[in-house]
Amino acid sequence: MATITATRLFRNIRNMFASSWLALLLTLAGYWGLSLLNPLNHINTSFMTQLKHNFTINWLMLIPVIIVLVLSVLRQPISRSIPLSILAAAILGVTEQHQQISTLLATLVVGYHPATAHALVQGGGVVSMISPLTVVPISCAIAGILNHLASFTNLQQSLANRQTKLPFGMTVLISFITSAIGCNQSIAIIMTNTLMRPAYGKHNGQLAVDLENSSILTAPLIPWNIAAFVPTAVIGASFVGYIPFALYLYLVPLVYGLQQLIFKKGVNYH
Repeated sequence: MATITATRLFRNIRNMFASSWLALLLTLAGYWGLSLLNPLNHINTSFMTQLKHNFTINWLMLIPVIIVLVLSVLRQPISRSIPLSILAAAILGVTEQHQQISTLLATLVVGYHPATAHALVQGGGVVSMISPLTVVPISCAIAGILNHLASFTNLQQSLANRQTKLPFGMTVLISFITSAIGCNQSIAIIMTNTLMRPAYGKHNGQLAVDLENSSILTAPLIPWNIAAFVPTAVIGASFVGYIPFALYLYLVPLVYGLQQLIFKKGVNYH
């Protein structure tokens, strides 16, 4: 997001929190109410039992996560925090999980695939990221091609002329359309950014916040979008039954949109 909108990552994070904290509180309140209406009568402990049986679980396992969090607070680039976190995890894999270095290197490339059927933890690795990584340049290429079409340029200009003061509503609508057609969150983000950029002019910070509160959240609300289809398929959830319970996904655009309407000219984010 920071790259395609030419904004600063940590400033985006600050703006995201400022624009979504109320929706987050409402989401927590909603889930609290649902938990009261539907209390758990039985807790399945088999997951933790099997996890402890296959792995060494202690506080040291939090070190890779702590490294990422601390370096993020210190505003260190992700290109530094992620490698350090991976290095820490590899060291723990040898010292605490008693894995061979060769096994760790193989896992880093092809992912973790235990011999046990229906294993609790599996997958990952660099190979699993090939498909997601190819989506981004393909999406950028499609956006670049469309950006040079006369009809596409006319559409951009039309959107810019109609939404000069409060473009968020149109951004949400375009996000739903691109999420439904592109079936991929990355395509939705890049296409919406390309279409709506003229409407925001030089206000890149505002564009970044509006995209974060629209394209990123609307994609999982489209059942056939990969952002929704893959998780529901993995956990065996209903194809559309999850939507009423995805409170955060539609409360953020709704609350943020109302905020924009109340302030009339919008809330400026730089």
